[in-house]
Parts: sequence; structure tokens; C-alpha cells
Amino acid sequence: MAFDELKVYRSVGLGIVFILLIGVIAVTGKLYWDSRNQLLELKEDLSGNPSPAQAATDAEVIERVRAHMVMPDGTPKVITVTGVADLRAEQPFFAKAQEGDKLLVYPQSVILYSPTLDRVVEVAQIRYNQPTPSPGPVVLPTGI
Repeated sequence: MAFDELKVYRSVGLGIVFILLIGVIAVTGKLYWDSRNQLLELKEDLSGNPSPAQAATDAEVIERVRAHMVMPDGTPKVITVTGVADLRAEQPFFAKAQEGDKLLVYPQSVILYSPTLDRVVEVAQIRYNQPTPSPGPVVLPTGI
């Protein structure tokens, strides 16, 4: 009977190991799938191509701003303003900004729009730092 008990314990032990192995494989697969989806979302965010739902929301914001002012040519990048306290400390442009406001970024200008107030809050031109020209070679007269 001792041999039969050993056989039962061995079968139970192998069953537990098998169940644990299946669990580890399932957890590993789930983690892989989640990380893969996060990487795809990040890649989409970095590509600059918004999702269809985001594109529709952006188009609505652009049309609402267009009702208040003449827009620059081109399609802006629409960004939702977050972390207003930090932005106010860094940039005077955001002095009147609120959480959730929209920033429309064009190559030469930026528009801050408040959807809650349905009002253009601020408009600014973008000034890129131009390198100062270095002085040309200095020519000194030579004695003849």
C-alpha cells in the first residue's frame, strides 16, 4: 500500500506542478499582451496620427475656434492643457489657462482656447531662436 500512496502523491504533485505551469504561462501571456498594446498606443501617440475619435474631437475644437477668429493656414496640433500651475510658473502665456483648455499649435503661432468658456484666451507668435551670425574674418592692414 505504501507504493500506491507514493504513486498518488506523485500524481498529485505532478498535477499541482502542471496547474502552476499553466498559471505561469497564462500570466506571462497576459503581461506580454498588455505591454504589446501599450507599445502600440505609445507608437500611435508618437507618430502624431490621432485616433479617429481624437481626430473628430480636434476637428470640433478647430471649428469652435474658427467661429471666433480667422485661423492661420494649415492644420494645427491640438493639445489638452494639464499641469496649469507649473505652466503658469514657466510661461506667462498660460497665466489665464485652466485645466482642460486646448492649445492649437501652428508652425508660426499658438492659440489657447477655453472650451468651457467657448472663448479664445490667448494668441501668440512662435519665435524660434535664431543663431546670431558670427563675425566674419577680421582683416588687418599689413605694412608694405
